[in-house]
Amino acid sequence: MIKVLVIADDLTGAAEIAGIGLRYGLPTRLVRERPPARCEPGLTVIDTNSRTLAPADAGEKVRGFVQDLRGQSFDIIYKKTDSVMRGPVLAEVEALMFAFGRTTALLVPQNPSRGRTVRAGQYTVNDVPLYATSFSSDPQHPARTADVLELLGTSQQYTTSCLDPGHELPHGGGIVIGAAAEVAEVSYWAERANRYILPAGGADFCQGNLQRHGCSPSRPLVKELTGRVTLFVCGSASAYAHELATRAQKEGITVCAMPDDVFRESPATDAAAAIEQWADAIGKALETTSRALVAIHRPLARKSDAPQRLQSAMADVVARVLDQQRVENLLAAGGATASAVCERMNWHQFEVNGELASGVVQMRVMAPGSQRLIIKPGSYAWPDLVWKRPK
Repeated sequence: MIKVLVIADDLTGAAEIAGIGLRYGLPTRLVRERPPARCEPGLTVIDTNSRTLAPADAGEKVRGFVQDLRGQSFDIIYKKTDSVMRGPVLAEVEALMFAFGRTTALLVPQNPSRGRTVRAGQYTVNDVPLYATSFSSDPQHPARTADVLELLGTSQQYTTSCLDPGHELPHGGGIVIGAAAEVAEVSYWAERANRYILPAGGADFCQGNLQRHGCSPSRPLVKELTGRVTLFVCGSASAYAHELATRAQKEGITVCAMPDDVFRESPATDAAAAIEQWADAIGKALETTSRALVAIHRPLARKSDAPQRLQSAMADVVARVLDQQRVENLLAAGGATASAVCERMNWHQFEVNGELASGVVQMRVMAPGSQRLIIKPGSYAWPDLVWKRPK
């Protein structure tokens, strides 16, 4: 059995790869702490939770996570990046190239299977330039260009380039972005990712690397949820949150929006009391209908600390609810939201149980209580089965 190491910069990205590994027949574990020097066969996925850090800090954190690991111990070492290149991608790729002695990195972040493509160095989502999509309004990493080399940034250590399929990697090393507009073109790049090259990028490219090593899908998707009490957590303050709330109400799920006193946090506000009252309201909703959605009900102001503050408030209220009653299914949308909850609950190791859909992953916390956690990237849709009342 092959041994694979994946380093991701956020929890939903790590979970997405963990779900793929399980689907491809590999024993899979996900950790949010430094792994042991001797990883077991199968897939080990590390969430460094570094997407929001400054580049220098992100690089240092990534090096710290892998400093006890030997590159020769793994058949594949893969750097999972955000599919639209948010976060300090360059710094983290450089850090891993240094840590594992690679002079070439091959970066294929886009997922053609989801309409995310790179042609002639330009990133598009369903044929719309990246800067003209909803990613342009991301509160922390707004897309201002579709040029992938501009998105990557300038390296002080390596040459950077973007090559179309059919080209060979340069002999002198460097960081190469592999253009691909179809899954077959992603496979072209996967065939060139030998053990002397650091492969990096999205879910499609990771799958291509597993297939190159003889892995194939063997595990079916999860068909239904079990357990009575279900809590949805959405930390996004966007049009998506409004759509989610509308669907929840249609399905008979109580929507418990963030109270104004928590959202605004004025000097006169007793934040702890407001969160306590919010948690009580959520608890009553779960007792009454067994299903509730926690969400932010209005768009964020352009304020640097607003996303972190609101994510912290979401984590606090979820923790209070979990302390009060058993929630069989905790569903979290978005890496920042899921990460904030896990940090607040001191959850660092997870058993991966399966995928409800591509990128939507069910796990159990390896800690007292064995909480079932289902997470997905914020830009992915919840599959229909989550709206059915669990059995």
